[in-house]
Amino acid sequence: MIDKKIPNVRFKGFNDPWEQRKLSELGTHFSGLSGKNKDDFGHGTARYVTYRNVYANPFTSGRSLDAVEIDLKQTTVQYGDVFFTVSSETPNEVGMSSVWMKTIPDVYLNSFCFGFRPFSPTDAAALYYGVYFRSPYFRREIVKLAQGISRYNISAKKVLALQIDFPKSSEQVQIGQLFKLLGSSIASNQRKLDQLKTLKKLLLQKIFDQEWRFKGFTDPWEQRKLGQLVSIYSGNAPSQMIFNSYALIPYIKVDDLNNSQRYQRESRLLVIEDSRVDLVPANSVIFPKRGAAILNNKVRILTRPAYMDTNMMALEPIDIDAKFLYSSIYVVGLYKIADTSTIPQINNKHIIPYRLTVPKRIEQAKIGGSLETIDLLIASNQRKLDQLKQLKKWLLQNLFV
Repeated sequence: MIDKKIPNVRFKGFNDPWEQRKLSELGTHFSGLSGKNKDDFGHGTARYVTYRNVYANPFTSGRSLDAVEIDLKQTTVQYGDVFFTVSSETPNEVGMSSVWMKTIPDVYLNSFCFGFRPFSPTDAAALYYGVYFRSPYFRREIVKLAQGISRYNISAKKVLALQIDFPKSSEQVQIGQLFKLLGSSIASNQRKLDQLKTLKKLLLQKIFDQEWRFKGFTDPWEQRKLGQLVSIYSGNAPSQMIFNSYALIPYIKVDDLNNSQRYQRESRLLVIEDSRVDLVPANSVIFPKRGAAILNNKVRILTRPAYMDTNMMALEPIDIDAKFLYSSIYVVGLYKIADTSTIPQINNKHIIPYRLTVPKRIEQAKIGGSLETIDLLIASNQRKLDQLKQLKKWLLQNLFV
């Protein structure tokens, strides 16, 4: 492994070089369940740690154990054990680790993993192993051991021959606790994000099915042709544009939609304004007009005047609230408006007669504003989650030698 024994980043007060030892000097290995068939599982008073539990969790979940009968010939897991997956379809996913920090009796390890049992298990080592064995440094060494063609495997003997770097126990605790806290924060933010997305899906369904109405609104919704509610804009070929990196007007292409969610604020290309070419007004709803991007339902609200390329289309709200229009098209799905008989495409002939069911403007604004709030909360939580994941990645790259 790497000769350097001092990490780039350390906690205050720690400056001693790290020690390097073979895993076989620190513990021994044991096998998972053996001699079992499918009829042995799903019942019994004992439990076993599943492959998925090991693969998904740096620290094994005690709530995701499956039932099996007690078998005195099998090895039960102990506090501080480290589990490794032994097989995967890709070398990058083989040898994923998980540390058991529980004291639950009669728990075994599944057949597709092996266990590493430290000679002297400690809280400090358990916390440290949970992070270190998933660090980029150790993972690179594990991947080198993967052997196979259609499926890749590693042997416990070769894993135990690897050398690992570790600091004193007090620094191990600091590192382990930091990553455990960071992992909890990531999991908590992911749950919150998932809940917000579920709430958005429910709101869209109930509001546009008219099962839920805001207090004070009872008037029936009416069907209107989309062509009566909007002005339609098509894009312009690049040959009509003058591109300049110092210009102020975005020139939006389908690829730019990959870098936004609800609102389209930026574009990779900028152009000089040309009075001979119609600008698409701010608050217009834009989307792809042909190709697979239609199936991905990439609908956005334009935040400032812009030009578009010929694969884009825009609807300027005339007799409809912009945010409600955005949500309506998003709920309907571009693919339902498009001609999908060959290559998906949307033209004026599809937009003009398409019927939307709409409430009065004041209710449109209420609905559009509420759904915007949910989208902004989702975007905010997504940014926070991404920042936490980036922080974890950076720490994994810099806190180890």
